[in-house]
Amino acid sequence: MTSNGICFCAAGCARNPMADPGAFGQDCSCWCHAKPAGDPLLAALADARQRKQQADKEIRVLLAYAREHVTPRPYRLADLADAAGMSISGVRVAYTRTDTDQVARAIGTDGQRHLQQAITILLAQAKRQAASGRRITAA
Repeated sequence: MTSNGICFCAAGCARNPMADPGAFGQDCSCWCHAKPAGDPLLAALADARQRKQQADKEIRVLLAYAREHVTPRPYRLADLADAAGMSISGVRVAYTRTDTDQVARAIGTDGQRHLQQAITILLAQAKRQAASGRRITAA
């Protein structure tokens, strides 16, 4: 619901970006939460946006793993930037402490898993989160 252009529905609203995304209910009638009911173009755009958010999440956790959990030496920023299609400075700020903590939980406390096994675990976890309906949010 809006009043004077301000959405009071809940956090995550397009009109209230500082709020927690996903807090508004399915019954919200605010225009900024409208679902693309039956419109195939809007549904395709929403689906593409979700896939993009999922890909961004996967990139963040892979970068966090490569920089914070690979021992004895992390991957070079230049190599990661090239592979991710980012700048070196973009790689430095692409992931947050939350992403790093998520990686640590996923690979275990020893952190010494084989690289391919760690990547598989991280990507599977990200896909499970997406499949469970949790919204993927930018860090």
